[in-house]
This record gives sequence, structure tokens and C-alpha cells, in this order.
Amino acid sequence: MSSFTEPKPRFARIADLGDNPIRSTLLGTVQQEAGDRVRSLGVTLKDSEIARLGDLAARLSVSRNALLRFLVRYGLAELGAGRLIPETKETVQVKLELP
Repeated sequence: MSSFTEPKPRFARIADLGDNPIRSTLLGTVQQEAGDRVRSLGVTLKDSEIARLGDLAARLSVSRNALLRFLVRYGLAELGAGRLIPETKETVQVKLELP
């Protein structure tokens, strides 16, 4: 008699990760303000960045969306705390004006 094994889902929901340290990091990076709405924003990425995001998400057994949300929230927290300081440079932007 053959035994049936339930297939493991490809991606785990963050809430189902149990005591996994990734879960607490993904869920606890930024506290949501009371009444804060969750809204969808588009993010443009290069094909290579999407592939890397997918590879890292698969390694962590979470969805690309969950990992991207974590990275954005973590980056915002680090920027706000002054621990992440991106390099900037001034550029000149040329605009066309109608006569």
C-alpha cells in the first residue's frame, strides 16, 4: 500500500512560519500605526533583480511579495534610524517649455 504525503506548499505564509526568526523579522520590522491603510504601489525592477528576489524568497520559503515588503519596511526603519545613508549626487534636469 502506498502512503500519500501532502505536498509542501512552495511558499509559506509569514503567519505560518511559527518560531522561525525570519517570521519575527518580517512581521516586526515596522510597527503599523493605528488606522494605517495598506496600499499597493508598483515597484520597477530589472529582470536580474526580480530573479535575485525570487531566489532569496525561495531560500527563505516566503513569497517574493513578502520579502519585498520586508525589504521596504526594513529599509525605511534603517533610514529613519540613521543607520542606512544612501549616497546622493546632484544632477541637472533639463525641461522643455512650450512657447
